Amino acid sequence: MSKYFFDTNALVKYYYQYELGSEVVNPLIQDEANKCFISNWGIIEFHSALGRIVRGNKLTKKQFYKLISRFRADTDAKVFILENIPKLYIKKASNLIIKIGVERKKGLNLSSGDSIQLLAFEELRKRFPDICMVTSDKVFGNICSELGYSLIDPENL
Repeated sequence: MSKYFFDTNALVKYYYQYELGSEVVNPLIQDEANKCFISNWGIIEFHSALGRIVRGNKLTKKQFYKLISRFRADTDAKVFILENIPKLYIKKASNLIIKIGVERKKGLNLSSGDSIQLLAFEELRKRFPDICMVTSDKVFGNICSELGYSLIDPENL
């Protein structure tokens, strides 16, 4: 059984099939032997990402609500296992930004959202050391690679 943590940009590829890399993400999620994780922060980002696609006139409001319903049904059906982000994570995420973006010899640009996603991933790694990050965000992917984490970029296979 493989374990994957889906950053929001990779998660969107599963629901909005016009994204580059959907063909890579789909089998990872559809294989029932795999465990697929997302953070509860990713739920907010997912809504925002689809909203951006609507504003770009690539998705209708009706399609938006249909995809949101499908996503909610999938989370209810435990297609994705939620990694909850408690209040303590906020301080830890801030510390990650300092550690990775400021204190490292070569500071990396870790955004606030990515810091929360990275923290959720690192918490999951404590329980599942072999978990793999799935992201097509190049900056975030570089950070994960620099930290030595296993990575799949669905847009670059």
